[in-house]
Amino acid sequence: MDLLDLCCAPLIAAPRGSPPPPYSAKPPQTYTPLPPPSLKSAAFDAKSTPTTAAPLNTLLVVGASSGVGMHIVDQALSIPFFTRTSVLSRGENPAEYEESRARKRAVREGFERRGATCYAFDYIHADFEQVVEIMKGHKVVVLMTSTATDDEGWKESTRLIDCAKAARVTRLIPNVFGVDYNLNPEYPWLWPRQLIHEHLEASGLEWCEFMNGWYGQFFISSEFCETDFDAWTANLVMPETTIVILFPIMIAKCFTYRKDVAKYVLASLQHRAAETHNRHLRIFANRASPAEMVRRMEAALPSRGPVTVTTLRGDKIYDIYTPEAERPVDGVEINPFLRMASRGTATFSDKESDNGLFIGLVKPQSVWDALDEKVRKYLENNM
Repeated sequence: MDLLDLCCAPLIAAPRGSPPPPYSAKPPQTYTPLPPPSLKSAAFDAKSTPTTAAPLNTLLVVGASSGVGMHIVDQALSIPFFTRTSVLSRGENPAEYEESRARKRAVREGFERRGATCYAFDYIHADFEQVVEIMKGHKVVVLMTSTATDDEGWKESTRLIDCAKAARVTRLIPNVFGVDYNLNPEYPWLWPRQLIHEHLEASGLEWCEFMNGWYGQFFISSEFCETDFDAWTANLVMPETTIVILFPIMIAKCFTYRKDVAKYVLASLQHRAAETHNRHLRIFANRASPAEMVRRMEAALPSRGPVTVTTLRGDKIYDIYTPEAERPVDGVEINPFLRMASRGTATFSDKESDNGLFIGLVKPQSVWDALDEKVRKYLENNM
C-alpha cells in the first residue's frame, strides 16, 4: 500500500476515553510538578549526546494551517538545509466556517506549490499504522496539536508521540510553546503540558521545548498586558519594578512574535544538535514594562493626550487562582495571564535566555513594531 492509498483509506475511529474532567479538575496522580528550574537553561552536558549525528533536515509539521506551525513550514520551504518538508493536517472540519476551511485549504495548496508534501485527513481517529507510515522518513516531527485538559485533548499529542516513536523519528518538538509550565503547575490549563512532556521523555525520543515570551500579537492588549491602546488606558502596579502575587516577580514582560518562534525552532535544527537536544530553550525578542508602553503610546500620538492610568499597589493585587485566605484586604483582581507569563518568562535577560545560541540564524523582530502598526492604523482611520 503506497502513501496515496494510505491517505485515502477508511478512517478507523479510536476508542473514546472516559468523560472529560471538569475544567477545574485536579490532574491525574501521574502528574508531578517539576521544581522551578533556573532561568538559564541547563548547560550543555558533553556526556549527553543525541541519538544520531545526521543533520535534522527532514521535517513533518502536524497542524500547520495557521499560527506557529504555518510559519515553521513557510520558512522551512525557503531554507535549503531542509531537504524535505511535509504537512499533516486534519483536513476538512465540518464544524468550522467555510471561510476558515477555505483559508486553510489555500495555505496547504500554497505549500504544495512550493514543494511541500501535504496529507489531509483525520489523523486523530485514523489507524495508528497509517500515521506511522506518513511519519517514516522524517527525522523531525513538530506537533501543533491539542494540550487541552480533556482526554480527547492532551492524549491527542501523546498518541502522536507513540506514532513518531514507531516511525523511528529522531527528534520531536511538542506543542508546549509559551510560558514555562514548570513554573506554573497550579494553573489547570498547563498541567497537560507536563503530562505530554513526561510521556515524551518515557518514549526515548529526542526532544526540544521552547519557552518564549508573550506573543507580540498580544502587545498592548488589555486582556493580557493591562494596557489598552484602543481605550487609551493602562493599569500600572507600584512600585513599578515588582508585583507581589504570592512572591515578588518582575513586571517587565518579554515578547516574541510567532514568526520569530518559528525561526528559533528551525534554527535549533540547523544548529549543533548536541547543544539543543533534550532541552528547554528560553527565547524572546524584547523586554518592555507597562510604564514604558504608556510613555511610547503618548509620544507616538500626543494628540490623544495622556493615557488614563490606574495605579495599583503591588501588595494589593491578586488573581482568580489566589486562595481566598491569601487575598489582600481591599485587594484588586488582575488578569491571571499577567502573573503566569511574568513568572514564566518575564525575568529573562539577554544573558539568561538561549537567544545567543542562534546568532546569525535568527534576528528577532522588535516588539515595538506592534505599536508602530497600531499607530499607523489609528492615523489611517482618524485622519
